[in-house]
Amino acid sequence: MDNQKAPDTMVYCPIYGRDIPEGLCWDVANIGDNSLMLPANEKPLCGWDEAYRICKTCPEYDDMGR
Repeated sequence: MDNQKAPDTMVYCPIYGRDIPEGLCWDVANIGDNSLMLPANEKPLCGWDEAYRICKTCPEYDDMGR
């Protein structure tokens, strides 16, 4: 039995200006509030409302719905 974890798929995020794990992308786009309890360095600097507006225009967000 192999206990190695598969690496996260990374996607470019315009909110963070860098590649982030796909799971974080999903969380920010679909939950997008402080209930995520993200570390301070992972919370969007632009705020949750602006992050949501950015997500709505992102092709990664569009792909999530498919």
